Amino acid sequence: IEAVTKNGVRTSDGREREVDLIVYATGFSATKYLSALDVTGRGGVHIDDAWSDGALAYLGATTAGFPNLFMLYGPNTNNGSILEMIEHQTNHVLLHVRRLAEEGLRWIDVRPEAQAAYNERVQDAIAAVDVWNHEVNGYYRSASGRVVTQWPFSMTDFKTMTEKIDPDAFEVG
Repeated sequence: IEAVTKNGVRTSDGREREVDLIVYATGFSATKYLSALDVTGRGGVHIDDAWSDGALAYLGATTAGFPNLFMLYGPNTNNGSILEMIEHQTNHVLLHVRRLAEEGLRWIDVRPEAQAAYNERVQDAIAAVDVWNHEVNGYYRSASGRVVTQWPFSMTDFKTMTEKIDPDAFEVG
């Protein structure tokens, strides 16, 4: 695969192949998330530029400015069972995919203000946890010092938050 295009993938022979789903297995770097991939969003913004202060996402699954980009085990989703977290995220992503199909939408993107409010709530909760306080340096911090890996609430809270889509948090087209 040479590039991911609007409708699929382009291979080294120059052919574009339409696909419904792309699964990446890219390796591991705790705070870098999609850095091994060349991901470009609206206006030609590269994911590394959008995340220059550390990865940001809404429910760890979508990031503003990157329509139809869904992640599993994305920013601020590390807590307890990775399998349970991914299961809740998968169910949430499927809600979006169904909405796209049922409403005949071409794209869905989290609103920047919804993402910002969500991340402020997460970071405020993280700040109250001693082990993650600003004086401790760990794998979970971005270069700027923001905690980008940990989920500060319960798995039950995450399940509840991912059981439905907040339509006001997203723009569609």
